[in-house]
Amino acid sequence: MGVDERVLRALSNEYRKRIVEYLYDSGSAGYSELMRVAGFNIGESGRFSYHLKKLVDAGLIKQLSDGKYALTSKGLRVVGIMREEAYESPSIVDTIEGFLERIDQRRFVSGNLLVYSGLAFGVVGGLKTILSLIGIPAKIELLGNTIYYVPDLSISLMIFVIGLVSLFIGIVILKKLFPKARLLELLIYQKYSYLLLSRSSLLRKYFVVYVLVTIAWLLLLFIPV
Repeated sequence: MGVDERVLRALSNEYRKRIVEYLYDSGSAGYSELMRVAGFNIGESGRFSYHLKKLVDAGLIKQLSDGKYALTSKGLRVVGIMREEAYESPSIVDTIEGFLERIDQRRFVSGNLLVYSGLAFGVVGGLKTILSLIGIPAKIELLGNTIYYVPDLSISLMIFVIGLVSLFIGIVILKKLFPKARLLELLIYQKYSYLLLSRSSLLRKYFVVYVLVTIAWLLLLFIPV
């Protein structure tokens, strides 16, 4: 495939590379989303429009009927070739940092936090609900003492419902970030959230919340309610 000068010029800029790379992965995106991905602030709309027009003029991207932007067939071929030529086994750190650059970190971590909370409270609430319904006492060994108790049904159900609601909202948030991902994939992302969080600027803020959720989960698990 012959590549004209406009394509070469369009892809010689880092901002424009970010845009086409993001569209290659996401399929389509709106103006504001692409502006954020490219690294422009709200007051830099003029500069961003200049770069966007360069890509349109080069025939690499097009505007869809719903106002969003997507790669043209030419753009898909060019980006595919770029990736093939530049492919090498990246380090896990490079992969994580590249991933964090392409997504809304705040929404991603918030979604994972809700999924984590939902799974934690859902498991505890579901287990205690089952025990309370069939009347089997739970056993807790604490400081050498053994405690037997039948969980309260209403409290157990409330914990279970809170867990389900949190899980649902978390999945919805992640689904908006990864519209093509299946439910199982979204849950697997949770496995890597701690690793991703370690490279994020939001580390301190969300680490504290994760710790608080874990403490709350342990209290609900071991406190006779």
